[in-house]
Amino acid sequence: MFDDAEFLQELMVTFRQDAEERVRLLSRAVVDLEVAEAANAHGPIEILFRETHSLKGAAGAVEHTQMESICQAVESVLAGLKREDLAVTPLVVDVLSESVDCLDGFLRGEADADDRAAASIQKLTMLANAIARKVATRGETTAAAVQSASRVPAATSPSNGNGKSNGNGQSSNGNGRSNGGGLLVDIDETEELIGQRPPQEFEGPERRTGGRRATDIPAGDETEQRAARAVDVASSCTDTVRVSTDKLESLMLQAEEFISLKLSVRQRASALRSLSNRLEEWKREWYQARIGADPEKMVEFIEWNSTFMEGLVAEIRVASKQAEEERRSIGAMVDELVDDMKRVLMLPVAALISRFPKMVRDLARLGEKQVELSMTGAEIEIDKRIIENLKDPLVHLLRNSVDHGIESPEIREGLGKPARGQIKIAVSRLENNRIEICVADDGQGIDVNRLREVAVREGLRTQANVDALDDLAALRLIFASGLSTTSSVSTVSGRGLGMAIVEEKVETLGGFVTIESRRGKGTAFRIVVPATLATARGVLAQVSDWPFVIPVANVDRVVRVHKGDIHMVENRETILLEGRTVPLVHLSEVMDLASKPQCSGIDYLQAVVAGSGDERVAFAVDRVLDEQEVLVKSLGPQLARVPNIAGGTILGSGKVVPIINVSDLLVSAARTTPGNRTLAAASIEERKSVLVVEDSITSRMLLKNVLEAAGYNVKPTVDGLDALNALRDEDFDLVICDIDMPRMDGLELTASIRRDPRHSRLPVILVTALESEENKAKGIDAGANAYLVKNSFSKTRLLETARSLL
Repeated sequence: MFDDAEFLQELMVTFRQDAEERVRLLSRAVVDLEVAEAANAHGPIEILFRETHSLKGAAGAVEHTQMESICQAVESVLAGLKREDLAVTPLVVDVLSESVDCLDGFLRGEADADDRAAASIQKLTMLANAIARKVATRGETTAAAVQSASRVPAATSPSNGNGKSNGNGQSSNGNGRSNGGGLLVDIDETEELIGQRPPQEFEGPERRTGGRRATDIPAGDETEQRAARAVDVASSCTDTVRVSTDKLESLMLQAEEFISLKLSVRQRASALRSLSNRLEEWKREWYQARIGADPEKMVEFIEWNSTFMEGLVAEIRVASKQAEEERRSIGAMVDELVDDMKRVLMLPVAALISRFPKMVRDLARLGEKQVELSMTGAEIEIDKRIIENLKDPLVHLLRNSVDHGIESPEIREGLGKPARGQIKIAVSRLENNRIEICVADDGQGIDVNRLREVAVREGLRTQANVDALDDLAALRLIFASGLSTTSSVSTVSGRGLGMAIVEEKVETLGGFVTIESRRGKGTAFRIVVPATLATARGVLAQVSDWPFVIPVANVDRVVRVHKGDIHMVENRETILLEGRTVPLVHLSEVMDLASKPQCSGIDYLQAVVAGSGDERVAFAVDRVLDEQEVLVKSLGPQLARVPNIAGGTILGSGKVVPIINVSDLLVSAARTTPGNRTLAAASIEERKSVLVVEDSITSRMLLKNVLEAAGYNVKPTVDGLDALNALRDEDFDLVICDIDMPRMDGLELTASIRRDPRHSRLPVILVTALESEENKAKGIDAGANAYLVKNSFSKTRLLETARSLL
């Protein structure tokens, strides 16, 4: 049909954008259909019908026959729902939900999309055939309907795009179940599907029919797989955005204004060339007057020079005034253009959370729970890059709410709660260009004592540490990597890594997470992040001749402190702000910079108060230079996680300046012993240093937290090359590394360590998922001292192995 491959490619890009939006609407409509009362089901059915029909036409236009076939089959079922020849039962909703998942799978390029489509079309066809039989046999006896139902043919698998079947068609295996583990073909279920009898009460993934066990759609492992896919596809942020014509017209008008600016700059360049030529003229006249011995020519030159200079000064004054006017004009134009470009990259939060209702619905069904998700503030717009980075944190929070927070219907009713749990996502704007996303549930809340117990048992904290924590501080233990209060691991949660990922992702964006929980009442997580990433305002401060930028969003105030107002509380320097005691920490100590000698006679120091609420810390600096807007730049993958540093910026002078990560800084400040750096350094020297080499962020965080909790100094690196650089700069007592890593793997790193005379005796532990005897032999041959397999990994075994080698 298409001879122009380039045109087809462009058409596919347009189709994907349109299809992704329609699939989002279909996902939401499926959830609305399930929770709607019978009298209110018309609205969701109409949306499903309209969007499916439009998507079918679009898929046909680009020759995507698989998606077209699914849409065609869905339309047949929706037609039965509209005519009320088919009842809205949990089984029907499940079939429609699975069909939407299949459509999304094709858009995402999932490998098993064809197989899933074949099974989905088979179930849809069986529903459509059941509807057709009901219409054709109105008034017939139930026995006739039974006989007809037993002869339902299997559906043909979808085309693979070249007119041939893909061979994935599935038929009944003779025991009443399709080969794909899908729909049951029997009188009880067929009647229930088409609404000939009232549906049985649905309870979780199973239901009871006439004393016989019948499996819900889909059955067994397929249900878990579908829930897992629902988590994976909770948000689909593409590499393109839709831009309204109003925004484009505004940008076009601003771009046209730059034409006049270009002409103006050309005029300024011409004026400068004229001034340059005038100065060349002056040099020639001066040369002629200087080489001659005629006093009269010198007098003439002096008179000419006076008039010339007056004219030159006047021209320079005019050029300077015009340049200043243009500077102001350009500044305003650039600021407006940047603001408008930011708005182009802004997307409503709905783009992030639109698929969450379906994800929550699938997870709740998997856990045999009833959960309703409500959302407010979805129209608020934030930077597309923020949306993409918030996907994983919000997915983790939602599945924790479903799995850990919301109780089963029986327990909720016993507690006097509604059987259906409530999860709310509320998005709101804050000052300083920030937004807050609150994820709250009305479940059982967090057991703080349980958190303390698990933290000690898993070796993440000592008993003395947890005993010193109040309930608010103890709640934050939930963010420790490897801490999980659940006793089993499921496809949803239980490994203790999700909340650690939430905190790290949010902090990477320059934000923070707070938590509130009441036992038996529920839990609320509040994520605060900037609305845009491109630029930010920051306080430029100097420490030991090094400039740093501290983001204004995290700065409470800048203060001038008299040395007489500094007091010692619990062996720490503090100052008093608004009646509250705030720790005073020298930024040079936290950043490990040599302190600059202070001039005698200076009784004041400057400090930047960062953080919020009870987590405020005053950081003493040598000088506060300015507050200005800065362009935030990433440090690149090699420096993706430098402690206390969030990124960098380039000042107008061309100097590169680090941007402080305030969340990291607050943690580092808590570990710093003020006024006694020599003692602190001695303490550090007594602790063993471990180099962790791991490309997986979750495994790296887990190893780091376990080792630090055991008293080791830990340096995390991302691959073998990064580790070699660290070994050149620092001394370590032990190396723990993965094998399968980019650039340089663990075997190559171990061999390189053994070839270096300085590190030939440095202990190396390989911690890897490669558990074959062959791989173990390779590790030992390369020079590793120990080989631990991740599948049987335990903190105790790791620490025992480390202690045995040190």
